[in-house]
Amino acid sequence: MSKENRRSRRLPTTILADIFDAGTLELQGKGCVFNMSKTGAAFESKLKLDKNKSIFVRLNVPMEILGEVVRIETSGEDLYRYGIKFAKLTMSDAIKFKDIIFENLEEVKSEDIDNILHKNRKHQKNG
Repeated sequence: MSKENRRSRRLPTTILADIFDAGTLELQGKGCVFNMSKTGAAFESKLKLDKNKSIFVRLNVPMEILGEVVRIETSGEDLYRYGIKFAKLTMSDAIKFKDIIFENLEEVKSEDIDNILHKNRKHQKNG
């Protein structure tokens, strides 16, 4: 996935997730989140989703996230990679997010996470 459109640093992770339709809350399928930032995530799934589709992502950790599909790539036969943009995170969600990312990171420093969350809090105050 191209980095030129990214505003936030992506942190590699491996978190299983359930993907729901945001309107009906009907389970669509499962995926694996392979990177996350303060504004979005990328996951891989056998699901075939449309760009701009609103989805509800339940991470198999104690946190749920509302997002929108903003990028789609084919990752192999019957396998797709999606970029999703998160809805605004509350302060409580930001704290949970930090804990979850820290527990599921692949060699990322705690200072990097603190820096990302600090920027998110500053954005929320100004937004």
